[in-house]
Amino acid sequence: MYNPLNQFYEFFDDSGPSVASKSYRKRRVPAVDLYEKKDFFEVAVSVPGINTDSIEVDYDATKHLLTISGQVGDLKSNKHSEEGVEGEEKNVRWRERWQGRFTRAISVPHGIQEDAVSARLNNGVLTVILPKVDKSQKRSRRIDVDFSGNNPKSKL
Repeated sequence: MYNPLNQFYEFFDDSGPSVASKSYRKRRVPAVDLYEKKDFFEVAVSVPGINTDSIEVDYDATKHLLTISGQVGDLKSNKHSEEGVEGEEKNVRWRERWQGRFTRAISVPHGIQEDAVSARLNNGVLTVILPKVDKSQKRSRRIDVDFSGNNPKSKL
């Protein structure tokens, strides 16, 4: 049976790999901006469509590394058919919107208060705040010595 949309689909099938190849979509990672402000660093990560229960943000103070991982979209829907808005099955003919798991590691400067790092997700942008160590705080302190093992009356 003739379907007038077949020519439309064939056009995309022919130009598809050059426009958005599968290898590109598999290695996709979110775009990141790093800002330095007076008291903190701010990391903005574009994660539209992120599954909120899959996002993880970790900060490794020893390596000065911020790692963000998660999943965009439903991996089950990467098949050739999926349910539409009203529950009706539809065939996927062309997909450019990337879906999958990602991990992004960002090296951040030294001098971060690791116990004060925070993150929030708003309108597809994850914002991570990395407060700087307050330089006015003392960086050194006197260490008290415990003399409990010494007996001042003992002779050598």
